[in-house]
Amino acid sequence: MEAKLAALEERIDLLSRFTETLEGQFDSEAERWKRWEEGLSEAVVAIGRRLARFREKVSLPRE
Repeated sequence: MEAKLAALEERIDLLSRFTETLEGQFDSEAERWKRWEEGLSEAVVAIGRRLARFREKVSLPRE
């Protein structure tokens, strides 16, 4: 019975470490996507500014 309990405790420990590893990977991936979205937002803002400057130069009406 003690051997079964020890084996079960070992499996629980392995599963716990595996879960912690997965959580770390998901956190890293979420952070990577967050940075990507922030970069994309900055790019969209920059494009909007360039378009506004272009419109001013050629006197295009704003829509």
